[in-house]
Amino acid sequence: MRIRTGYRTPAKEGYSLTRQGTGPKAPLSPMILLLDIGNTNTHLGLATASRVIKQANIPSATWSEGKAKALVAGFIAKARLKGAMICSVVPQITPVARKVILQHRLSQAGHHRAGSPG
Repeated sequence: MRIRTGYRTPAKEGYSLTRQGTGPKAPLSPMILLLDIGNTNTHLGLATASRVIKQANIPSATWSEGKAKALVAGFIAKARLKGAMICSVVPQITPVARKVILQHRLSQAGHHRAGSPG
């Protein structure tokens, strides 16, 4: 299954979508994961403090099918999360989404503790 993503590109020269500063080794900006869970689709977003920089849609059914965890992990990729926000009209999916986010954050914390920069 593919995730469709959209990017909003800033107009300033030398500005990277997910990094502060310029160049390939600039530090990653802390991101907020945004989830809008609807009956048909879940809208995903990654945002800095000032803008949404990446977005995608996945079918909400993937949460109950057990496929959403991999899709969300792929969407987040190497972004450094500092938090998440969930908006949901599907109460059954909300705790599943929360668990996926917490597991991802714990795996990130363990990864950083293991000697990775960040």
